[in-house]
Amino acid sequence: MSPFFHFWKIVIYFLFPPLIVAFMFYVGQGYYFSFKTSYPDWGVWQIRGIVAVVALLIYGFLVIAGRALVEVSGASPWRRRLLKGGSLLILLLTSGYGVLAACMLLLEGPTILRESIATTREALLRIQAESAAILARPEVDALASRVRSLAKNLDTEIRNPVACGIGPGARRAIDGIKAVLPGVEILTGTGRGLDCKDRATVEAVARAYGSMIDKALGEYLAQPSRQMAERASLSREIRLTVDQEVARLNEKEKALIGVNNFLFDQTLFEAIVPTITQANAEYIKLYNKLSGFSNLEKFKLKSYLANNAYESVTSLVQLVNVLIERSNRPTTYIYIMVPFAIDFLAVFLVVNAVRVDREREARRRRLNRDRTLRESGVTYIWSPIELG
Repeated sequence: MSPFFHFWKIVIYFLFPPLIVAFMFYVGQGYYFSFKTSYPDWGVWQIRGIVAVVALLIYGFLVIAGRALVEVSGASPWRRRLLKGGSLLILLLTSGYGVLAACMLLLEGPTILRESIATTREALLRIQAESAAILARPEVDALASRVRSLAKNLDTEIRNPVACGIGPGARRAIDGIKAVLPGVEILTGTGRGLDCKDRATVEAVARAYGSMIDKALGEYLAQPSRQMAERASLSREIRLTVDQEVARLNEKEKALIGVNNFLFDQTLFEAIVPTITQANAEYIKLYNKLSGFSNLEKFKLKSYLANNAYESVTSLVQLVNVLIERSNRPTTYIYIMVPFAIDFLAVFLVVNAVRVDREREARRRRLNRDRTLRESGVTYIWSPIELG
């Protein structure tokens, strides 16, 4: 080996520790983001401990794979190809995901969070808009209004000072009310036999019919399909919740203005993700409550916002879909190549370190042997030259 290549081989050998540390750090970052978003209730140190174990396992396999490559350096070509291919495949399945997720989130993190905020905000505003149609029951309102109008006419007929009680006009009003509220009937002793001059009795009869109609109408509106009070309460809750969550999302979106990546500061990512997660949870609660009043499929409302980009990136299965969706961006292909390049570099660093160590060990043994031979004065039988 020429001095030039030997020099760079030694340089790379001494660069091995910091480069491997950097490699494991970014692999760990990908897994950290994954656990952080997938298990938001876990503590920070709990997640870091798990990530440290994962990183050590990947490093251990990396070292084993590198040593194995050196061991079979004299093996047949197909065995070397099989071992190298298998080693890189396992590395891509373990470290590759961490590197790819880290690249996507550290470099594309602000864009991904903006997309997630926009998706969540749009869903909240849509469920608020659709809730007006879902909770409104115009036919119920119209019937209730008609009943109240007929009840007012009935009260006027009963209190008529000339022809009080239940006459033809009152009966027509009662028949109209019975069409909606079958429980309303003509009360005994309230016909034309009433003494219209006995105003106390007339007032009592009018109140009796009014109470009967109010009770029947209340029961009618209290039925599950006509819970107007609950609908009004839920409508207020949706309005307040959506306004609150949208305001929080807008605030986090402002914090992302001018931020292009998270390479040197991941605290903003960790601060924004819980806000999006909470907004998603509130959306699901509102969806579940609305589903008790109507079939939401016809309104094309989603039961769960599973298309949030930050969740997809931190999921090994959904990450593939994210890459496909972003295939129109040149940077996506760069991110795909990065894990391959880094894994090849990591294996190269390990192989180089192992070979340099073995060369140094072989040189040390040779020097020890030469020193022993010089001290003993032994001469090789096949050489006339005395060593030393």
